[in-house]
Amino acid sequence: MSGQDEYRSDYPRSPIGDGNPYYRCACCGRSDPQINGRVDGHHEDCEWRLEQERTAPADAQSSNAGKTPEQRARDIMDQACLSQTYVRNGVDAALRKDIAEAIRDAVSEARRDMGQGIPEGIEGSAAPSVMGIPVDNPKWDEAGKTHDWRNHVGDNVRTLWGTLTTAQRLAIALDAESDADCENWD
Repeated sequence: MSGQDEYRSDYPRSPIGDGNPYYRCACCGRSDPQINGRVDGHHEDCEWRLEQERTAPADAQSSNAGKTPEQRARDIMDQACLSQTYVRNGVDAALRKDIAEAIRDAVSEARRDMGQGIPEGIEGSAAPSVMGIPVDNPKWDEAGKTHDWRNHVGDNVRTLWGTLTTAQRLAIALDAESDADCENWD
């Protein structure tokens, strides 16, 4: 998670007053609910915002430069101990999304490294399977409750399944498997 995306409430604040329970930025006057913990929630000419943007890395992605997806996932997990303030303000949902994306990237990279992508000349060969389920006949009604790639293929794609090539079916099944692998049940 980049510095621009993290929840921030360290700006100078003052009460709005007149019976309003909220505070506002003392520099630009925007209320806490309008700011919602985001640097870009302040007015564009806010002194505090301008200082934060000036001192922040020029490229939000620079913190991930040269890192493998596994290292990115580890970095995100290191930040996963969230205070109640972060949870109340929805930052935990954004963090879970970042973790899922980092893990999905790591899985994709690992598959490429192990040669488990879509093989050349797949058409005409024996039908491949994903997690032991043949892509040519996935038996949609037998999908398990969790961690089953068939649950991540939409009805529209299922309707067209018979018209797709084996390579197309395999590509969809592999993407759906990545989603299934990232399922997290509370």
